[in-house]
Amino acid sequence: MHLEQFGWSPFFAEAFKELTPGLSAGRVAMANRGICRLWTGNGKVVARAGGAQQVVAGDWVAYDPASSVIRAVLPRRTKLSRKQAGRVTAEQVLPPTSIFCSQSRRSMETSIHDDSSAIC
Repeated sequence: MHLEQFGWSPFFAEAFKELTPGLSAGRVAMANRGICRLWTGNGKVVARAGGAQQVVAGDWVAYDPASSVIRAVLPRRTKLSRKQAGRVTAEQVLPPTSIFCSQSRRSMETSIHDDSSAIC
């Protein structure tokens, strides 16, 4: 797999350069309660979000391949967000499933679980 087929660009490469050496880059294909499936240069990886990071599908992340923990979320070029539910004024970034990929949600989930790759 090549990261470029998932949208890797000089924008993300520049942000990634500033992080701790030894981390690898990946794009979040699915995120559910802190467990994320990533597309990486080495194939598909399951990793967990570290700390209080909000990780959503479509994010580029830096993860530790030894521990499979996401250490940083790279800056987002675009996002869809709203006010978080409740009285606290906080931002909630929405998973852009329909925006992130031109395929239908079902088709995207199928491609994540089999060996075909969704190119978004």
